[in-house]
Amino acid sequence: MIYIEKDTETVLPKKHHISHNFCVLIYDMILELHTKETFKGLFKTEFEFSKEEDLKKVDEFVDKDIHALDWLVENDKLDLLEKILVKRLLTSITGDLLSFLYEGLNCSMRGKTNVAYANFRKPLKDNLTLLEMILIDPTEFTRKYFIDGDPNNYDPSSRNLNKEELIEKTLEKLENKKLLDKGIIHTLRFDKTNSNGFDPLSNLALHIVTGDRNYKTEDKNLNFIFSSKEDIERQWEHIYFFLPYLLVYTLCVVDEILFSVLEGKEDIKSYRAFKIMLKMLYWMTEHEKFNGLEKLIKNIGKGEKCDSCGEDLELGIHDLKLHFDTDLLPCAKCLSSLIKFPEDYRPEFFDMEFNEEDFKKE
Repeated sequence: MIYIEKDTETVLPKKHHISHNFCVLIYDMILELHTKETFKGLFKTEFEFSKEEDLKKVDEFVDKDIHALDWLVENDKLDLLEKILVKRLLTSITGDLLSFLYEGLNCSMRGKTNVAYANFRKPLKDNLTLLEMILIDPTEFTRKYFIDGDPNNYDPSSRNLNKEELIEKTLEKLENKKLLDKGIIHTLRFDKTNSNGFDPLSNLALHIVTGDRNYKTEDKNLNFIFSSKEDIERQWEHIYFFLPYLLVYTLCVVDEILFSVLEGKEDIKSYRAFKIMLKMLYWMTEHEKFNGLEKLIKNIGKGEKCDSCGEDLELGIHDLKLHFDTDLLPCAKCLSSLIKFPEDYRPEFFDMEFNEEDFKKE
């Protein structure tokens, strides 16, 4: 369990708990692609062809002597091939991303920041870059990945890949791009010269000795081996200020791909975007490096009324905290939900059954 509850034993200082849990909540939202029934369409694609079509290798397809994807190429069904591949790649790449992210957050909350940085490297650089490439041009990525098949043409670590341009084109595709900055995202993921970047820190974590002039091992030292308590505290400061921002961007990329291949779920897409915005806002209000957000919070819902009782809406930090912890946002007067949840995407709390015994004190 990597979500920090009140009784969770951890060496992570309390001031970082909200940032840590924010990262876990984003992790959970990506994990839902693999666990929620509403996204089951990612794991199957049904298609039919008329008998009148002039199809090649039909017998081989029926007898499973040819792979279904190869058969689609043979019959020039590239639109269908792309849809199937994007689904498969999205679930596979996010599955791998989640594995490394889980271990990174697990190690971080236990003070093993060197191992945390090593685990954060692949999701933030390789996995996310592949997702960006798929989002920007799924047709071109399908061609490079499956039809041409040469890994050199879709290698996320290729020096021929313009990472800044990739991020810029990705942001153009995102609805929440106003929350995100191309320069910050690029610096944090790829800049070897910036002390705030994850690239130099993850390299130090992975290698005992480094010779790169940007993060060269100091004389009479070994990378991360002799980290003091003060060093670890500085590393926590870095992780829990910058990692949440990159994970918000990651979630936005994942969702943009997700809802491009799952039709008829625009309400869920909008809700997830709203949900992460509220959670990000609470994280910012509780982080010591952000200030001046009180006015912004007071303007949330200003001029709106509760649909159930007609009360004027006045939201505060306590409302954001409740939503952060539970996904709920009730009216202060009548307690009805101010959020209209999509029917097949409601908080688990809504579907739980309670009785009188559940509310008795021990």
